[in-house]
Amino acid sequence: MTRPDPDGRCAAAPCPPAGTRTAPGRWSAFLATFLAVAVLVLHGCGGGGLGSGGTGAPLALTSGTVTGFGSVIVDGVSYDDRQADVQVDDPFGAFRRAEARLGHQVEIEFDAQGVPRVIRVGAQLLGQVDAVLGAGRFRVLGREVVANADPRAGPITVLDGYVSPAAIAAGQWVEVHGFDTANDALQATRVQRLAAAPLFVRATGRIESLERRFDTDTFRLAGGPTVLVPPVALRLPRGTDLAVGQRVTVLGPASEVRTPLGQVLVTAGLVAVRAEPGLGQVITLAGRVSGVQATSLLIGGRVVEFEPAVVEPAGGLGDGVYARIEGEVLAGGRLRARAIRVRSAIGAGGEDVELRGNVTGLSGDGRRFSVRGVSVEVPLGVVPRDCPSGQLAEGVYVEVTARLGLGTLEARQIACRAESPGVIVTRQGVVGSIDVLRQQFVLQAPAPGGSPQRVEWSALTFFRDLDPTAGSFDGRSVEVDGQLRAADGVLEARRVRPRD
Repeated sequence: MTRPDPDGRCAAAPCPPAGTRTAPGRWSAFLATFLAVAVLVLHGCGGGGLGSGGTGAPLALTSGTVTGFGSVIVDGVSYDDRQADVQVDDPFGAFRRAEARLGHQVEIEFDAQGVPRVIRVGAQLLGQVDAVLGAGRFRVLGREVVANADPRAGPITVLDGYVSPAAIAAGQWVEVHGFDTANDALQATRVQRLAAAPLFVRATGRIESLERRFDTDTFRLAGGPTVLVPPVALRLPRGTDLAVGQRVTVLGPASEVRTPLGQVLVTAGLVAVRAEPGLGQVITLAGRVSGVQATSLLIGGRVVEFEPAVVEPAGGLGDGVYARIEGEVLAGGRLRARAIRVRSAIGAGGEDVELRGNVTGLSGDGRRFSVRGVSVEVPLGVVPRDCPSGQLAEGVYVEVTARLGLGTLEARQIACRAESPGVIVTRQGVVGSIDVLRQQFVLQAPAPGGSPQRVEWSALTFFRDLDPTAGSFDGRSVEVDGQLRAADGVLEARRVRPRD
């Protein structure tokens, strides 16, 4: 723990700069409102902390980057998400419905049968770009972010709202997903530009150093901002004492972010200590490894012990390579690896994005379309296979393998397929005949003469920028992803998003 030096100033970076007041009275009325609402929400949901979801310790846990859809595909492995509860961390420590998108960082919890029960989406940074450091490098809330263009070094960075990393500029508000590197930078897997400043900023990371003075904690996130935690801030789980080495998520009002003396200072409204996996639990991690020795390595700050026989390909490990590691948690948080798959083994092209679903938004020249809300470009020379009349058409079900570049997703292979029972399909149309009590509506086909589709939603359904209980929902043009019920053909909706 760091201490003030003899003249009363802090001898370590986490301490607040000189002249910073730490008394609760410095907080604005906005932050007081934050706390009041947080308490109400937490009482309503039972106070489940970030990373817990109120479900207890899962039997197995997978974390990584979303690299495709059909079911959700994480680091090249497909997981059946049809019955999974997809959640995003709420600013008040609860959870709410969400959708996984390409490049998102997710955690998947499994039930006793190995079926995903919870998919949790969580950004590592939500804040303002402090500075642009160079090509594909910038800072957010004081932390260096690196956009990746090398498929052997990890998933290519997905850009949402940018045509290239060169368009990222200081002062813009962004949401960043990614994983830690050995030098405490964040290698981005998705950077999304926000249309407006959020109410809250967010940073997830490891506590590097900590100072406690009276009833106020101040700590530094590794490679990131200094965080001031006044006595009125919420801590989850409740009563938790902060400590160096803990991985935490910090949320605080955007209006309270300061940059005294060039360092970023975030005043926390909430600090949540991330739950650590239990002894004997099976987890899967993905990221760039470091400290590689004959039978051990580091990934995300965790020590992994392994036998050379579990590495694919043999001899493929080395500092800086991207790997997917499955193993069992040992005492002290170490991991005994069962399997290590090195990404660079796939070749110079790296891993591709996989998409399975219905074609929507097909351009007139057939060179652009979407699958499951993901836009795909079709280069010259790529010819769809097994398609009716030999070409793509709106609504046809396809399997797509695509190559992700910075700002582009280009198809490498496209094959038309029949809609098999149980697959996730997409239907478009105009909402009508809403029955809120039965949670149903009718989707009127957009083309003249098309058949209407009855749709049901449930607690697992995510509505993007839509409210099915609002009067404005009637008449909206939407896309619905879901599963067709074999008994009556009703579409059980998982995601509903606007088309207009």
